[in-house]
Amino acid sequence: MRVCASCGSLAWDRDCSCRACGGNSLLDAGDEVNLRAVMLLAYSERSEAFANATSLRAVMGDIYPGILSDVILMSALDVALYRTLHGELGQASEGVIRQALSYGRRPFPEDVISEVVDALSATRVLANDPSALVSQYAEQNIACDDSEVGEMDLCELRAMASRGSSVALNEMGVRYEFGRGVARDEVKAARLFRLAADQGNADAQFNLGRMYKSGSDGIAQDDTEACRLYRLAANQGHARAQFSLGRMCEHGRGVPQDYAEAVRLYRLAADQGNAGAQLNLALMYENGQGVVRDEAEATKFYRLAASQGIAHAQFRLGRMYRSGSDSVAQDEAQACMLYRLAADQGHARAQCNLGWMYEHGRGVPQDYAEAVRLYRLAADQGLALAQFNLGVMYENGLGVDRNDFEAARLYSLAANQGLSDAQFNLGNMYEHGRGVVRDEVEAKRLYYMAAAQGDKDALRVLDAMHESDRENNWYVADTNNKLRHFSNELKDMPAQLFLELKHGIDAGIERGEAEAARICKAAADEVVEAAKQLLSQVFRN
Repeated sequence: MRVCASCGSLAWDRDCSCRACGGNSLLDAGDEVNLRAVMLLAYSERSEAFANATSLRAVMGDIYPGILSDVILMSALDVALYRTLHGELGQASEGVIRQALSYGRRPFPEDVISEVVDALSATRVLANDPSALVSQYAEQNIACDDSEVGEMDLCELRAMASRGSSVALNEMGVRYEFGRGVARDEVKAARLFRLAADQGNADAQFNLGRMYKSGSDGIAQDDTEACRLYRLAANQGHARAQFSLGRMCEHGRGVPQDYAEAVRLYRLAADQGNAGAQLNLALMYENGQGVVRDEAEATKFYRLAASQGIAHAQFRLGRMYRSGSDSVAQDEAQACMLYRLAADQGHARAQCNLGWMYEHGRGVPQDYAEAVRLYRLAADQGLALAQFNLGVMYENGLGVDRNDFEAARLYSLAANQGLSDAQFNLGNMYEHGRGVVRDEVEAKRLYYMAAAQGDKDALRVLDAMHESDRENNWYVADTNNKLRHFSNELKDMPAQLFLELKHGIDAGIERGEAEAARICKAAADEVVEAAKQLLSQVFRN
C-alpha cells in the first residue's frame, strides 16, 4: 500500500500521480498501521510548525486522551493538525482523516472518525497560539445545564470541550479526577479545571480550589490558593464555594481566622439550601461565634440541615429535644426519632445516645439488648463513652451475659482516651481483681487519673485507701477543699490537662469554675516536664 508524500492521499492514478494534488512522490506502507505512521512521517518531516503542534497536542491530549494515547490515531490526527497549521483545512483534510481511519481490516467506528473530524475545526484557531482554543470560544460557550453535560457520553463531551466549552472542560475534569468512564488522572483533571476556571467557570474554580486545599498528584497543597479560587467562585454565588471559604475563615486556613466572615459566607450558602452551611451556621449560633448566641436561630438551621439528611444536624437537634429549651419543648420520643435517623447513617454519638435511651427506657420502651447493639456500633468506631457504657452492660449482665473480662477490656479502651468514669471503674476492677489480676498500684494510678479530672468517687476511694496514712497532705476533710487543694498541688501541669479539668466543671461537677480557670491560665506557660515529674511523684505515693 502506498500513500502520497505530499498530501497523504490514498488515491493515485496508474502513472503513480496523486489524484488529490498531482504529486508523484509515493511512500510504501505494509499495512494500515504502517500506513498511518508513514502519513505522519510524510508531514512531520517537512513541517516547520510542529513545535506548535507539540504544544497543541499537549492541550488536545487532555481533551482527547483516548485518541492521543493511541499511536495510530495520533498519526492520523497529526496529519490533520499539520494541514491545519498550514491553513489547508478543508474537505481534502477531512477526506484524508476519514480514509486513514476507515482503511484496513480493523477500521475505526464511525463515531470515533466523526469525533476526530470534529476536533479539526477546533484546531484551526491554534495555528499560532495553543491557548486560543479557550479564548476564542469563551464568549460563545455552548448553552446547556450541568445535568445535561453530566449525562453526555465521552464523545459528545470531548467534542464540546474541543470547542472550548468551560462546562464540558469542567465535567471532563471531574471524570478524570474520580475515574468516571476514564482512567483516573488528577494531573489531567487539574489541567482541565484550570482551562475552565480561567474562563470564569465557577464550578471549575471551586473544583480547582478543592484540589489545592487537599493537595493531589497534580497540585501541591496550598490553602492560600484554595481560598483565592473559592473566593472567585463564591463571588459568583457558588454555594459550595461560599461554604468552603466559610470553613477556611472559621478555622484560619489560608486566611486570617474571622468568625464574622465565616458566618456571612455560611449564611449566603445556607440561603441557597447548602446543608453543610446550614449545619455550621447553626453551630455558630449555638456557640456564639461571630454572632450573638441565639438558640432559636441555631434550632432553625439545625432543622433545615436535618431535613436534608445531615446526620450531625439530626444528632444536635435530637439533643435539644431530649433536654428541652426555650426554643424546643422537651420531647424524648422526637429525640429518639432524630437519634435513629443519625444512627442509621453511622453517627457514633447518635448511636450511643440512642443506646442510652433504650437502656433507661426514655422515649422508647426499655430494651437492654437494643442498647447493647447500639453501644457496640459506636464503640467499634472508637467512641469512649460508648465503650464505657458497653463495659457497664457487660459488668452488670444487662442485655448480655455478664463478663468481667470484656468489661475490663472496654473500660481500658475508654480509660486510655481519658474518660474519668472508665478510669474509676477500671481502677475498681484492679483493686478487687475482677476481670484483671489484682493490682493495687494500678488501681491507685487509675483513681488518681480520675481524681485529677474532679471525680468525687475517686477522691472518696483514695481517702479510704490512705486512711492509715493521714499525714498525706493530699487529703483534707471537706470535699470541696480536697478538690481545691488537689488543683493547687497540680498547678505545674500543662494547660491541656487543666482544660480537661475544666471540662469536668462543664459537666456539672461542683467546684469553683473561676478557680479552675485561673489555674488553667497559670498553667499555660508551664512546661510539660514539670507536670511529668509531679505526676510520677503522685503515682509513687
